[in-house]
Amino acid sequence: MRSTKEKATEFRCGSCNRKLAEGLAIKLSIKCPRCGLINSFERHERLDDRSHDARSIFNKTEIAPGMGRGQE
Repeated sequence: MRSTKEKATEFRCGSCNRKLAEGLAIKLSIKCPRCGLINSFERHERLDDRSHDARSIFNKTEIAPGMGRGQE
């Protein structure tokens, strides 16, 4: 069961490092208004061996401007 006191995560652009969002998310895709990069974050939990608590890990996927679906 998740703790009700989960810490908010800061989401930043992988290209220009602009802060895009802050909060709790399972899956998030957001286009950077500064550089146009599409940043996708997906949350995965792992078990910490020392405390047996679930820790959140975010995998980040980046799509360059103009390289989205259906665009060539």
